[in-house]
Amino acid sequence: MKDLVSKLESFIKEAKPSKPKQSNKIHFLKEGQKPPTNKEKPTGILHLTSDWVLLADLNGNYYFPPQIALTQLRPDIVLFSQRLKRVILIELTSPCEENMNTWHMNKLNKYSSLLNVIKQNEWYVDLFAIEVGARGYPSTTLSSCLKKLGFSGYLLKDTINTLGRISMECSFFIWLCRNSKEWSTPVLNTKTSENTSVSPKPKAKNFSGEKDLNTKETKKTPNKTVQLKHAGFINKGNTCYANAILQAMSTFPSFWSRQLAESGTISPLARALSLNLSLLGKRSSPIDPSNFLRALQNLISKKRSIRFNINTQQDAPEILQIIIDNLKEVSVVADDALSSSLHTTTTCEICHSFSSVEIKQDIVQLPLTNSVASSLNNFLSTKYCRENNRYFCSLCNSLQDSVRISSFASCGNIIIFQLIRYVDQNGRTIMDNRKVKIFTDSLTVPVKIDNTVTLKRTFKLKATINYRGTLNLGHYWAFIREEATDSWLKCNDTSVIKVNFNDLSNDSSYILVYSTD
Repeated sequence: MKDLVSKLESFIKEAKPSKPKQSNKIHFLKEGQKPPTNKEKPTGILHLTSDWVLLADLNGNYYFPPQIALTQLRPDIVLFSQRLKRVILIELTSPCEENMNTWHMNKLNKYSSLLNVIKQNEWYVDLFAIEVGARGYPSTTLSSCLKKLGFSGYLLKDTINTLGRISMECSFFIWLCRNSKEWSTPVLNTKTSENTSVSPKPKAKNFSGEKDLNTKETKKTPNKTVQLKHAGFINKGNTCYANAILQAMSTFPSFWSRQLAESGTISPLARALSLNLSLLGKRSSPIDPSNFLRALQNLISKKRSIRFNINTQQDAPEILQIIIDNLKEVSVVADDALSSSLHTTTTCEICHSFSSVEIKQDIVQLPLTNSVASSLNNFLSTKYCRENNRYFCSLCNSLQDSVRISSFASCGNIIIFQLIRYVDQNGRTIMDNRKVKIFTDSLTVPVKIDNTVTLKRTFKLKATINYRGTLNLGHYWAFIREEATDSWLKCNDTSVIKVNFNDLSNDSSYILVYSTD
């Protein structure tokens, strides 16, 4: 891909903006007149303007331009023009020749949702899924892409031949190292002559299949320290609540990337959130969330008309709700993706009249029991309102004993639960530190449609935000699911370590994030 990027960079520098040629124009000649010999200069997409910006996924340190779309996807090459509001996506794959069509369709399907988001943001987009076979055969998609960009003549042929040769040489080197347990990266010798050869020798390895009697076998003890490619966030002074929220929100990228990008206007908080979360999974060094904290501080200060101090103890559910409210302002479908509608019916036991109310909630509060499933069942169970909790019946015009039934009328693809750990005891607010068991990573939520038919929806646990301390002093951290390895990570500020699923059953679970994705 380096060579392709180099060719594109050189082409952009040398290309002069010109109008696209009219391919359907017909020139008529008089009888006996010879056609003109001068050839029209080829024009392509890259000739339309001179302000092209090229981004390439070579070192893993670039993020997709947020002004175009907020997404975790990273195409191999991105070219965009702010003047034309046009973006070119190039995805390079090197499969076996017989699998080219399959991989071509896979890449088109992978980026279909991103294309829709970009178009909704009023950008014109071109997607080129190109393939160069592992045995050096370039697919016709490569030449078609280069021609549409404006390549022609010798440059076109040279680029295609170069990419094909490099793919073949890499495959040959991998084949040479097929028996090597240690991977080394010597420079390939691409200059061939009568006395030179293209075969690089892997480090201290005999490919004959026989043991080399002159070399002693040494057993190396494996390194037990595994460097995880998932970064933590730096604590800027009592900002562990923000770090835990960021880690939890990283587990549902469909919410903070595709859905946020559907609107042309992006709030400063949404932009900062996207920039920080896009770095997760790409680096292992800690991330400084200062830009996100400043945006959060400005947002809350504006809402409360008083300066908000980010470096003080905060209640994570309250901050999370503020973030969600802001994100929903720039996303029409975010409300449907995250909010849950709770339908509550209260029936008077004297006159049997009833009243119903439906309330949307982004964070559903559950009573604390010994497990998440039992907490949900307790929340949806029939409640008998007696004594100090009686219901005012408008028909009886007095407080009466009543029966209250709650159910989910609808819920989005993401559902967030908060365990009620703070209780009032003799006028004092204390924290209930009972252990909550999580027996399985799935949870079934019954949804009543039109208050008649019950539909069971299954959600998967994606993250938990944990808290230990008192009402005014404590510490937050998060457990998140790593989808690539289907394992769990404990994210405690800058520390990120792998843990067992059993570690999620503890006495500090505070917020639980579930998703259908």
